[in-house]
Amino acid sequence: MAEAELCADLFVSLLDKVQSNKGIESFYKKYEDDAGNLEDIEKKFDKVMSYIGTIYPAAEIKNTNFARIHIFYSLFTAVANIVYGVSGLRKSTKSLTAKSLGKARVALDNFSAKFDEVSENINSPNQPQDFKDFINASRRGTTDAAARILRGNLLTKHIASAI
Repeated sequence: MAEAELCADLFVSLLDKVQSNKGIESFYKKYEDDAGNLEDIEKKFDKVMSYIGTIYPAAEIKNTNFARIHIFYSLFTAVANIVYGVSGLRKSTKSLTAKSLGKARVALDNFSAKFDEVSENINSPNQPQDFKDFINASRRGTTDAAARILRGNLLTKHIASAI
């Protein structure tokens, strides 16, 4: 059931904007009788998931921080933001393509390693504040819109800087 909830949550981020997961039921009701542009959203969803699957095959992603549901949500929205733009996140000036997925992988591996490093020493003044904020947004209110936006924007920035 958790996978279905996550899938719906990811769809809403593409369909509307990055937001709390509390409003998903309203989207079920809204699109129950009229599918609207759900086919377009489905194609975008498939492309984003394909990119993520290329960056991190299933056997590999499970050994990363991105295996955590709330951080995977952030990865998904960041990749979607760089490819299509996601309402609620800062638009990237760069675009992720199939050719730049290797560079994205390097950036994400570095991000995950930095996440672990900062987590271990979060109270150190030598750690970057943006990572501290990301970690705090990963520990508290993980599905709050503000936490999701913060995490999505930082991941977008790190991926975009590498491609």
